[in-house]
Amino acid sequence: MEALMLALIFLPFFWGLLIFLIDRVNFTRTVFLEQVILSAMVLWLLSRGEVSVILGGWPEGIGIELASNGFGRLFLIMTTVAFAYIYSYLWHQHCNDHKLFLFLGMLQGSLYALYMTRDLFTLYLMIEVVTILSSILILYERDAVSVRAGLYYLIFNSVGMLIFLVGIIALYTELGTLNLTQIHGLLGGAAPLGATGVALSVRGRFALACFMTTFAVKTASFPVGGWLPVAHGYAPTFISAILSGLVVKSGLFLYLNVIAPFNSTTAYTITLALGVAAALYGVVRAIFQTDIKRMLAFHTVSQVGLMVIGISMYQLDGGLGGMVHAFNHFMFKSLLFLTAGALARMYHTRELTKIHGVMRTNPFLGFAVLIGVLAISGAPLMIGSIGKSLIKGNFDEGYLIHILTLINLGTAMSFSKWISMLFGPKEEGMKLFGGKAFAIGMLSLYVVLLYPLEVWMLGVDPFYKLASETVTYLGYVAAAAAMYLLVLRNKPAWAIRMGQFAPDVEMAFFGMMLLIGGLHWLLVLG
Repeated sequence: MEALMLALIFLPFFWGLLIFLIDRVNFTRTVFLEQVILSAMVLWLLSRGEVSVILGGWPEGIGIELASNGFGRLFLIMTTVAFAYIYSYLWHQHCNDHKLFLFLGMLQGSLYALYMTRDLFTLYLMIEVVTILSSILILYERDAVSVRAGLYYLIFNSVGMLIFLVGIIALYTELGTLNLTQIHGLLGGAAPLGATGVALSVRGRFALACFMTTFAVKTASFPVGGWLPVAHGYAPTFISAILSGLVVKSGLFLYLNVIAPFNSTTAYTITLALGVAAALYGVVRAIFQTDIKRMLAFHTVSQVGLMVIGISMYQLDGGLGGMVHAFNHFMFKSLLFLTAGALARMYHTRELTKIHGVMRTNPFLGFAVLIGVLAISGAPLMIGSIGKSLIKGNFDEGYLIHILTLINLGTAMSFSKWISMLFGPKEEGMKLFGGKAFAIGMLSLYVVLLYPLEVWMLGVDPFYKLASETVTYLGYVAAAAAMYLLVLRNKPAWAIRMGQFAPDVEMAFFGMMLLIGGLHWLLVLG
């Protein structure tokens, strides 16, 4: 088992290195065979149940522990699927770009390591490696905008991880171990619990505040999420899909493994507040965006905020809505980013108002857009509705129900512009290359077929409240249509101003300082 886990981590890296070093030989064709082998290895590992190994024969608590357990198993599946569609999407135009294969292989192996590690310091190292590799891929095209976005991503996330490292030091002086299994035991067991498991000293509470700050940065929560629209909006399409679908969710993995075991009701309240703020901020900004990728980037802020609301419920009562929505979002958001990239290349623009007639020009791409829009807006009988329903089921009444309604309404309003792209006159000469078509078709099929599979696995009744949910969704659609026809289509000056986006590094770091101070005041001094 140890050999299998190490092979998962190092095989993508060494294969990418081999392709890079022997670039005169076309090894890139066998990268698909490599992905098949990695997929088989992941499936075999998952079939063995929850397992863990300590590398090098060291005692537990000293050696590096790798494990396939908990939600880490879900992230392993997501990583495998992500790189399968990314290699397909890139194949036609980048099959001879051996340097790109090297960085992608390193990123894939690092993500496998991240989602299997069971000690805090290795977790820190893996997130840092993923951050550096993601930054390189963001600025891979080396134009001025992408270089700025990559550096912004690198600096902001590195500062967040430096705060995490300070928290590791504080927690180690408190508990005397970095092994997550031992830490969970010392803190009183894993979530869900409703109250603090053990009485922590100031150092323990200080560590929790540091971890919460890093969690807010990695999940792009308000007010420290300014890096995400820059990075996701200006990165190459393939890395935008990986960042939004997979990498940004490392913050959720961090929460479940490091923060939730503290069993702090204060941390739960803060998490809920961060999720609500991010979800509302992201969806409001998305409504007024006209750039196709930047709109998706702001929706990532909003949807991850919704997941954060869901995992805060996991800490309280074990609700799975947040993680179910995280997996489903990975599927339909990757699909939307890939279709956005294909549309931008075909129409030579990223302006939503200049793209039209997609359904007539390329019906295959038009149906893929329609599937993605229905999924993200939570249409009944689509996977987007499952996670949202599970999250909503945790709130019987109160303001959170109204907040979820506003998020769903805002999502429908913003994606009304995507629906408008489907109509209009046909454009000639629009061609979708085979690799891109295969990746988009594969994801579209996953999004459609996952609904009955998840209904069966989760024991959800697909017809429970179906009539009322359909009426509610049609209400969202009507409101979205009215918003588009009366406001967004006419592009009034105030709506244009709302859609303008100028990243401000100084304000972002000021927001981080405010967040650090507020968390320490609540968790350490409060």
